[in-house]
Amino acid sequence: MRVFVSSQAVTRPPAADLIHALRSAGAMVEHSPINPADGSDPRWTTWYADLADVIAKSDVFVVVIDDVWDSSTWMASEADAAKRYVARRAVWNPNGVSVTAVGMLTYLENELPHLLPEAVAEVVRNEPG
Repeated sequence: MRVFVSSQAVTRPPAADLIHALRSAGAMVEHSPINPADGSDPRWTTWYADLADVIAKSDVFVVVIDDVWDSSTWMASEADAAKRYVARRAVWNPNGVSVTAVGMLTYLENELPHLLPEAVAEVVRNEPG
């Protein structure tokens, strides 16, 4: 199973926890580039040109909501590509962050359970849809 985790903070919880747990469950995980505030990532040089191709290779696309997710055009670009190319999409919002940006509400579908083990189990299940 190939999973794409979309987060502007892939090196920090909760996204880092989800990535680690999915890999431990046997999923092949790709994720958003590392936020420049957190470190360097060579994918940034071509990310906006490459993101559709990378995301399209995923079986499941998971958005991880945090305090700044709904103000990020980067996150919107990834979620928009997923709407076009990935049938199974989900949202993980373990901290119950309110999303207030109207333009981002369209990407909120199929919310995963808040607890990490339950969220991972839902992502790696084999049924489509």
